[in-house]
Amino acid sequence: MLRRCPDRSRASTRVAPLLLLFTLGCDRSPQRAPAEPLSAGSDDVSGRDVSGRPGAPPAERAPQDASAAAQDRDVAAPNVECPPWTELGPYLAVRFEGQARTWLAVDGVPICTARTPEDANVVLFPSAALAANDQDGDGIPDAIDVLHGAEREAQQGHRAAPEDRANDSRHSHGTPGDITWLTRVLRGAGLEVPRGEDSRRAQGTSPQQAAPPTSGELLSQLEERFGSLPTDPRDTAHPFLPGDLVFSSASKDDTAPRFVGVVSNRAGEHGLPLLLRGDADGAVRETDALRTEHVLRRVRVARELTNAPPDHAGLAGLLARRRVEVPPEARQLLLVTVPLWNSSGGELRRFRRSGPSERWDEVGAPLPVRIGGAGLGRGLGLHDGDACSGAPEKREGDKRAPAGVFGLGTAFGRARQAPYAPGPWPYRATNAADRFVDDPRSIHYNTWQVEMPGKPRAWSSAEHLTVYSLGLVVEHNMPAPSPDGSAADTAPTRPVPGAGSAIFVHPWKAPQVPTVGCTALDERELTELLRWLDPAAQPVLVQVAGAFLAPR
Repeated sequence: MLRRCPDRSRASTRVAPLLLLFTLGCDRSPQRAPAEPLSAGSDDVSGRDVSGRPGAPPAERAPQDASAAAQDRDVAAPNVECPPWTELGPYLAVRFEGQARTWLAVDGVPICTARTPEDANVVLFPSAALAANDQDGDGIPDAIDVLHGAEREAQQGHRAAPEDRANDSRHSHGTPGDITWLTRVLRGAGLEVPRGEDSRRAQGTSPQQAAPPTSGELLSQLEERFGSLPTDPRDTAHPFLPGDLVFSSASKDDTAPRFVGVVSNRAGEHGLPLLLRGDADGAVRETDALRTEHVLRRVRVARELTNAPPDHAGLAGLLARRRVEVPPEARQLLLVTVPLWNSSGGELRRFRRSGPSERWDEVGAPLPVRIGGAGLGRGLGLHDGDACSGAPEKREGDKRAPAGVFGLGTAFGRARQAPYAPGPWPYRATNAADRFVDDPRSIHYNTWQVEMPGKPRAWSSAEHLTVYSLGLVVEHNMPAPSPDGSAADTAPTRPVPGAGSAIFVHPWKAPQVPTVGCTALDERELTELLRWLDPAAQPVLVQVAGAFLAPR
């Protein structure tokens, strides 16, 4: 039930939006009633099926940084069950009257639609993102303002005013209707938009008129303020999210954009997100244009995600939000993130620190990676199952890579000597007898074994390690080492039969090909990564869902 907090301010005179504060939790106790799934008409581009459940206790009051934005609005604080990849703590909710769905958003960017216990129509985002990404100060982050404005005009079947269409028709670039409509949406969100120089000079046009810019003028200003994002709509490591602005053309040979649009929350029949855009007659419609058009630029009006300064505290914040405990002795860290638990594409980032209380500094550029075709599942590592709670559990053969914190074992490969020499990381050359047992019924499950001629095998299934030109053992579901390096007293509890085996970091087959549970990247980049690793720094691997760490 939605509970009202005591009124701390004057009554609101505005009809919409209604700002609410949600503290999201993932209580999966067995006594709860089954969740009601999303309706078929509200599927989102992420493919997630998310819903709320009734009966949750009231949450704490809004944090101080969110109170200012809600001073003249009703404030409420319920608990709403959420998908595990949104476990980030306080979210501010914005209810748009007349809309028939609930928005879930991360860092001010709307991700998907969901259903709350009360079927409230809200937009959720972390209150911490408010100040940096709310140009008009209405308490709604810019990306959500943009998407809401685009959807509102589409729902109303908006037609541009005659003077708008006249101005737009004089553009040297841009389909008539596109720029006028998008300019109106951006200005409605409180974002300054340049006035079109060509339109202002046109005969009979007043210099004071808010004429729309050309697509080139608009793109130039937006890129300067917010930066740009990767442009391949099929790249799951950098997904197109609702509210993104897309500038495209009909041909890859074009250098100037001819079309503009806002990414919708719905997908077309080929799985790509639809675009909201204005037509020549002024109407706003959805189109499956990403299937055929060439995207020249993509911009997200959320500075914390697209144009953030180096954030040395960002890693510590991400680890804290994910309840990830890194061993204090670790001075090197590999971070693998994917957008959602079921995503197979992501990135790997390297960090180092000089001591337990020192900050983590990033080393080099992020590296694209592929993980299991089914995404991530909660693994068994140094966290012992506590980190990333709420993720699906990793099981043998589930095509999921393990999520959590893991030690790193030896590197191995077909070469007689380590290809990353003189790097100090240990290396073991493989031959045709080397196996990694993946039979859950074997006493050698998830261990490296050497097949001996004439000796019966104690397993029915094992990986031939020579299939990998180069690899690095990830210590998932392995006996915990003791301080002296030998098996600890708890070793008999590991490996857990069926919890997953033979997890490596290895070269990918191709950039778009997922693995069956390992983490894969370009072989040259893996070689450089191994050259950087130092046993004395006791490095760990952290794998989590959610691209919540701001870019450098």
